[in-house]
Amino acid sequence: MGVLDFMKGKPKDETVEEEEPESESATGPVSMHECRLCGGKGADKKFGGMHWHKKCLRKARKMAKGAM
Repeated sequence: MGVLDFMKGKPKDETVEEEEPESESATGPVSMHECRLCGGKGADKKFGGMHWHKKCLRKARKMAKGAM
């Protein structure tokens, strides 16, 4: 779409994408939190003010332990 297309009478390409409402039902407070390591939904542990999956928390603790 060029700058002068409106003068030439070319119609705009109006592609409006409809947003789908989230169909995920929140069964509890656990499903609304995102994991800090992987970004997935359904984090079930809270450690250090952040929410984690159990396996992601174990992985992060092992990586931190190895860095020391």
